[in-house]
Amino acid sequence: MKKINIIIIVQLLLFYGGQIYAGALQLPSIFSNHMVLQREKPIAIWGKADAGSKVMVKFQQEIFDCQTDANGKWMLYIPSKPAGGPYVLSVTSADECIELQDIYIGEVWFASGQSNMAWMLQDGVGPNTLKEIAEANYPLIRFFNTPHETNIIPTAKWERKDWDICKPETAKSFSAVAYFFAKEISQDQKVPVGIISSSWGATNIEAWMNAETLKTHKAYTEWVNNLDTDTLKWRKKVEESLENDRMREVIVAEANAGIKAKVYKTSYNDRDWATTSAPIRTDKMNLTNFWGVAWLRTTFEMPKTKTSLFLTGDIDIKALEIWLNGKKIKKSKTQGIELPAKWLKKKNVLSFKATIYWGSAHLGTEEQPLSICTKDSTLIVPLDNEWRYNAELERRAPGWQNYYNTNTVLYNAMVYPIMPYTIRGFLWYQGENNAGQAKRYRQLLPMLFTDWRVGFRQGNLPFLIVQLPNFMKKQPQPMESGWAEMREVQAKALLYPATGLAVTIDIGEEHYIHPQNKQDVSHRLYLQAQKLAYGRKDIIAMGPTFHSMNIEGNKIRISYLNVAQGLVVRGKELQGFTIAGNDKKYHWAKAEVQGKDVIVYSDEVDAPIAVRYAWSDNPNVNLYNSVGLPAAPFRTDVWEGITQE
Repeated sequence: MKKINIIIIVQLLLFYGGQIYAGALQLPSIFSNHMVLQREKPIAIWGKADAGSKVMVKFQQEIFDCQTDANGKWMLYIPSKPAGGPYVLSVTSADECIELQDIYIGEVWFASGQSNMAWMLQDGVGPNTLKEIAEANYPLIRFFNTPHETNIIPTAKWERKDWDICKPETAKSFSAVAYFFAKEISQDQKVPVGIISSSWGATNIEAWMNAETLKTHKAYTEWVNNLDTDTLKWRKKVEESLENDRMREVIVAEANAGIKAKVYKTSYNDRDWATTSAPIRTDKMNLTNFWGVAWLRTTFEMPKTKTSLFLTGDIDIKALEIWLNGKKIKKSKTQGIELPAKWLKKKNVLSFKATIYWGSAHLGTEEQPLSICTKDSTLIVPLDNEWRYNAELERRAPGWQNYYNTNTVLYNAMVYPIMPYTIRGFLWYQGENNAGQAKRYRQLLPMLFTDWRVGFRQGNLPFLIVQLPNFMKKQPQPMESGWAEMREVQAKALLYPATGLAVTIDIGEEHYIHPQNKQDVSHRLYLQAQKLAYGRKDIIAMGPTFHSMNIEGNKIRISYLNVAQGLVVRGKELQGFTIAGNDKKYHWAKAEVQGKDVIVYSDEVDAPIAVRYAWSDNPNVNLYNSVGLPAAPFRTDVWEGITQE
């Protein structure tokens, strides 16, 4: 009976165009209902059928045919077509037929990278997020969201998965950067737009690269030569990793040994615990690889007061529960962490149950120490006494399962299966994970886009890169920066043909690696697409970019390209420039606009030889061109940096 039921289900799925195709004739997943095909270029269609059989493709009343090879593989090209639709595409071999409905011809872009490209509309794109989603009714914009998958060898995908038509219910899960880009392309070109979205957060560039290409880099030759390509072993590793991910959440949720031991009580004896000092940081407690729950306790004395007090300071932690003198504190999103006055004594005990991920957390900083204060800050008591902590009381959780960052595994499962689908170009937003290896990235990035271009078989397809935005704490003095070096490497990619750069140095966020302003990111990518893909050679697609320098006594003249009608300073004084002499020590500089140039100088540098602009993790920048695009970061020196080869 079970066997009959299974047969009936399979037959029904086949009859109604479901996900299961048991026959020999198959199309890759990317070919499905609602897809967008690239206009004005020969359209690649491929698949598999019985070896030696004839395959016929019917499209727009034309029939194209080919023969499968000994392995059953086949490929043909439909001659280039103008934008239009909807159309039906049918593929026939022997007595089998696959028919795809609601197909359009327009513009197709492949969008990839890590979390800032994966960032969905529903994750937040500013104060108008809900409005953006509600208004996302663009039936001629379609997305193919590649599932998160890995493999140790290049693997074709045959499971049927329809493209998503853009409407509020689907658009909320679209890549925000790719969505806003698609909107602008659609409105400008007045054609359907398809986005193939293939991104995964917290991923390295190496995971997106072909093994044979990666092998040509000396740092990876041995790794590739020793690569175990057993797919069953790889699948087992992935399953174990996913189970550890599930267990982590369970372990953290069930962590209650400290509660049972009444660690939060004032009478609890923590004499055997390790000690640390303020500000509390995981690196000071040897917890840099820690995942799980740690307990912390400290004491403080407080003058008598009738006014409620608040716990203040820079707190960065996954989750935090707090007890004051044995009573649990309720946290308010609007009022912060309030310590009721009636709970306070002359001598008090604070207990913290801290959930720590990535081995990264802090309670207070040098600039914003952990303190207790009144609402008006008339009374401030710093929590700078000795702290005691215990990270062994609770069961330690498994660390992050980074299997998806294994070299090549995302290329194999999320890029290779799409090749050689006919597209217009690539959007690439990645680099945060590789920021500590900018020197090596200088070689890896062109290796990646060269390899992808070869795989898609369409020549030098435009490759549009989002440069890393400003991020992290601002520095009071000029200093070296891994993120600045990564931005320089991304800019160097412009030396290769058909590459573009969207500079985002002015739209990042200090405390958040995922800035919500994705609209400007997309618009700057769109401008690059106009220039590189749609023939607008006259368009100003970037902000001011460094052209040359000339030393003029105790000053340096910086000349710019891409100024449009002129340089624009937003604010009273031009910021972001530093200047150095032979000692290679940079100082903040004064800077003044003169036409298309900027004159840079400092009273502290009598004989300058080098200038930098926006050279830090999170620089102050306010130089633009007349069309509102920010000046790109640069340096004139070639001195040794801080990132690895």
